Amino acid sequence: MNQSRTILFRADGGREVGMGHLMRCRTLAMAMQTLGWEPHFFGSGIPEQGFLDMAGKPFSVREVAGGGGGNDTIDVAKALGASLIVVDHYGFRMENFLNLWKSGFRVLAIDDLGDRGMPVDAVLNPNPLFDEAPYVRQGIPIRMVGERFTLIRPEILACRQVQTPGVKTLLISLGGGDVQTLTMSILQEIPEELFDHVWVSVSPVCPIDELKKWEQKSHQCHHLNIDHSRFHEILATARLAITGGGTTLWEVYTLGIPSIAVVWAENQRHSIEVVERRQTSLLVDARKSIPHATIGPACRRLLDEVEGDRQVVAQHDLIDGGGATRAVEILHRLATGSP
Repeated sequence: MNQSRTILFRADGGREVGMGHLMRCRTLAMAMQTLGWEPHFFGSGIPEQGFLDMAGKPFSVREVAGGGGGNDTIDVAKALGASLIVVDHYGFRMENFLNLWKSGFRVLAIDDLGDRGMPVDAVLNPNPLFDEAPYVRQGIPIRMVGERFTLIRPEILACRQVQTPGVKTLLISLGGGDVQTLTMSILQEIPEELFDHVWVSVSPVCPIDELKKWEQKSHQCHHLNIDHSRFHEILATARLAITGGGTTLWEVYTLGIPSIAVVWAENQRHSIEVVERRQTSLLVDARKSIPHATIGPACRRLLDEVEGDRQVVAQHDLIDGGGATRAVEILHRLATGSP
């Protein structure tokens, strides 16, 4: 077995797929660096600016040319001398994973659906309360599943002590793709008299023409952010957060911020179950449309100190922020054969 400490991440980002796959791979890559590993990325839509490693330097990135399926990934991994491949990509199916595994690489699949065959050495599903049964049935040897393995960016963890008492700031962040129309629908429902500042944070790939007009209406309290390297700072100041049902929701829970979870994509449907079971957010199911007159009352409810504090306790009971550390310790042992 190749004993190098080079790890290749295969993930894409962009307007259609968002940035969640890349960002959780980045979190894992940074944690692997603390154990002496050298990460490389292979994919499309990887940001040219701000996609930085533990030392604040840009990651090594190779752009996908063509389909970027299993064979391309094998070629890149061989060229780099990688011993471990991490795939976070819905487009990889049984045959793609099988080709990677047959080529002699250790393979980790990051997955959040449990709906496909994956002949891999290990699977990481960072969604809280996810049932590992689909992976057990496949016989995947190493299964890192659920809230103990939820991946939280180190920048978020570093902000857990930041507080801005007395300032009522609302942050809206619905995902890394094209969320402009959905965000504008929510902004129309916000009772702005409740807040000193309203921040909207989107990725650089999101259209922002309408959001810029919204920002210009009130430079004093409307703020638009497209720099994901600033996101953790903005989130840490929020008194209330409105997010999608993806990774940002779990980051909100790590910091303990009363929140409204707007679930709008089918691949976020598991988040509905989590929120309903643990009462960690107020839930808005927007997979078809934003239910009328739901956002405003939810904001008023969560600004109540008793209700907000109750929700924060439930959030901290669910997410402790240690998922990446646990995952890389297991991955390191898998790839090096150490006990």
